[in-house]
Amino acid sequence: MRREDSARSGDKLDHNLKSISENVLVMEKEHKNSSVHKNLVTGIWNLNDQEFLTCGIEHALKIWDKTMQSCDYTIETHQPLYTMAVTGERGDIMVAALGVGDLIVFGLTNKNQLDIVEQAHHAAVV
Repeated sequence: MRREDSARSGDKLDHNLKSISENVLVMEKEHKNSSVHKNLVTGIWNLNDQEFLTCGIEHALKIWDKTMQSCDYTIETHQPLYTMAVTGERGDIMVAALGVGDLIVFGLTNKNQLDIVEQAHHAAVV
């Protein structure tokens, strides 16, 4: 089964699925009811006056619109996300602890995966 076939939003296949790389899928403009985290939220980061980020052990990073009170993007990974930080001169790079010891780097401007650093740590970063 292809990864695109197994990615789901609620019980239905999400028709707004966009593949970023073999490790990351993005779902754009989810409906409010299907965008909630379904498991433990492990990180929250306030980006600006309009957006904030959340990540969780359900293998998802979510970018939220404060004004619309909805999730704009869901970035799915194939491992739990334990924590995250935003960095870069313009605050446009997000680094998350991915699974056991790996780090994943996303560009927030284009919402794209920039890098995966495998075995950056000897254990999960919490």
